[in-house]
Parts: sequence; C-alpha cells; structure tokens
Amino acid sequence: MIGLLDPLSVFGRVAANLFKPAALAMHNMALSFLEFFDIYILSVKKLHFVSWSLTIITVLSFMAVLFFSLFHGRLYCNTICPVGGLIGLLSSRSLFRFGLDKTKCVSCGACEKVCKAGCIDVKRMAIDSNRCVSCFNCLDVCGKRAVRYDILTKENFIRTFFPGAHVPARRHWLMGSMTAGLSIVFSFYPLTVLSRISPSENIPVLPPGSVSINRFRKICLGCDLCVSVCPTNVIIPGASSFFSPGFLTPEMDFNRGFCDMACHACGQACPTNAIKAMPLHLKKEVRVGSAVLHKDLCIVHVKKKHCGACGEACPTSAISPVEKGQVLFPKLNPDYCIGCGACVYACPTKPKAIIVNAILIHEKAETYRLVKKQMLPLPSQNGDFPF
Repeated sequence: MIGLLDPLSVFGRVAANLFKPAALAMHNMALSFLEFFDIYILSVKKLHFVSWSLTIITVLSFMAVLFFSLFHGRLYCNTICPVGGLIGLLSSRSLFRFGLDKTKCVSCGACEKVCKAGCIDVKRMAIDSNRCVSCFNCLDVCGKRAVRYDILTKENFIRTFFPGAHVPARRHWLMGSMTAGLSIVFSFYPLTVLSRISPSENIPVLPPGSVSINRFRKICLGCDLCVSVCPTNVIIPGASSFFSPGFLTPEMDFNRGFCDMACHACGQACPTNAIKAMPLHLKKEVRVGSAVLHKDLCIVHVKKKHCGACGEACPTSAISPVEKGQVLFPKLNPDYCIGCGACVYACPTKPKAIIVNAILIHEKAETYRLVKKQMLPLPSQNGDFPF
C-alpha cells in the first residue's frame, strides 16, 4: 500500500518505467537517422525489462497524480499521499497557524486564489490547518491585513484539542487522519506478518547489499531506481502477484543479464538503504545465491559435446572443466560461487541447464579470491596459431 502511494516510489516508477523508455526510444530513433547519413556517434541503448502489469500501474499512478494536480491542487499531496496525510495530522495540532480576521476581511478571494493547498474558504471564513503548507502567499496578497499568522488562541485551542460540533473543514481533517492512520498500520504490519517467507514461495535472488530478503522487503519502497541504473539489466521490477509481499520489490533475472562484479550502481542509487552502498572490494565478497547444474539439460552431459560457456563466463572460477573421455565436463565448486548469474546468462540451452538458487541471508565468500583461472594446455600445432 505504501509503495503504491508513496511519492518517492511513484516518482521513481514514472521516471524509470515511463520517462526513461521514452528517452531511450528517442535516442535509438536519432541513432537510426544519423546512421542513414553514415554518422556513427551513438550506440544502441537497451531498455530494462518492464512488464505490462507494472506499466499499467505506473501509468495509472502518473495519471492520478496529474489529474489531482491539474484539477484539485494539492489534494493528492495533502490527503491521499501517506506522507502528506501523516504531516497533515500533525499540522492540524500545530501551535502557530494562519487565521482570518472577520472584522477586516472583505471576502475579495485574493488569498483563496493564491493558496497552493486550497485550504482557504473565504465564504466560511476558515482555513484548514491540516492542509496548509505555510507558503505565506496569503499574507503577501492580502491588502487589508485580514490574514494573520500567530500563536494558537484559547478559542482555537479548545476547538482543536476538544472538538465539538463545528471544526473548520472537518471532512478534510478526517480524511487526513484516516490516511495517516492507515499509513502507520500498513507501514508496521508488514514488518511482522506480510514480509515473512512462506515455505512454498519461490525466493528471488536479490542484489548484493540487500543483506536478506526479509530486511529488503521491509525497507524497499519499489521506486525502481536500482532497476533504472543497472548497466546489465539484470535487476527487474518485482513480478509477484498484487497481494504478495514481494509485489513491486525488485529482483534479479539472470535470463536477462548478470550481476557485474565491477559495478555497485544499485547500492549508490537506492534512497532507502534497502540495497546498502558498499565498496567494490566488499561487494565482490557477497554471496547472494549458489549455482546448481542440471545435467539432464546440459549440452555436455546430454550430447557429449564441448560447450564451456558457463566456465568461461564465471568470474570466480567456481566452474572448472574436467576431462572425461576427451570431453570437457563442467565441474561446479559451490564454495567459490557467489551467485552472480554470469553462468546462467551465458548458458545456451532453453530452459537453462544451470540456475542460481537464492539464499535467505547473504553470506561472505572469501575463498574464490585465492583461485586463479588456469588455461588448459593446448595441443601442439607445429608452431602455427593453435586456433
């Protein structure tokens, strides 16, 4: 619920899943146009994976914010947004606030026109304090000095903390209070219930720095900034169902890319520290999963032919060739595997003969640093180039 309404999450999804695809489409169109004139100064840019369900959610969120902004001012920010609802609840109890002097006000409506929050009702001579953003525009425009900003009076104190039959703009106050209450409930309830991993759940592989899947789901807002900055496009938006605790939270899909050991862009982009920003030398030591080889799908085991794609792609030498009957079979050493998914991405079979299983709590891998890739001795070619 928070991820759907939070302004940071909405902005991140709109920027990553609407604005960026449009910008990349324009870039690639410009590339095609320039290549027509034999100008090759641009290169093709690939877009990260965006599902249709996420696109629909992003478009609806953007249209909702746009609609409220154009026709209802700051109604979304002050009432629907969880942050605005909580702040509005606190603001309605503020010690200093704006008010209208009925003896000086001539009901010209100038203050109501310039109010950013739309919280001034000249006809009722009331200002809704829980939606006021204290922009002071009303003070600047009022020529009669009918708008005042002072400490809470005794009359307003009684109305605020001991509300009776009449409270200015009480409907908006109730909406803000309800939104704030729901925000608090939906913020803390998943920490103990919704984020728990069920035994039947297919656990996704998370980027290094996530620490654990439970921690990640508690902190991640689903803003998709990590998805947007990933250079290999291995991070994709969550593909879980709407009522799943993993809904909108990103995960890694090794069919679309792999986690580059020389990159830590996702940790630097994450605004909530759901993915910790780590130096590269520490990020390389994090084990997020372990590779598993399915021999019944592997080309080498099924067709007895050389392949070696997974071993060549592995950056930690967790996969090494073992010769049996003049055929090089891949041998997996789980102690060296960090779960980067390079082997899965390189595997030519469909479905993949090698997969990476996620681990609930990320571990530290140290042994692979001591391993050096060894090239197999090449047969003599009488001095010619061996290939």
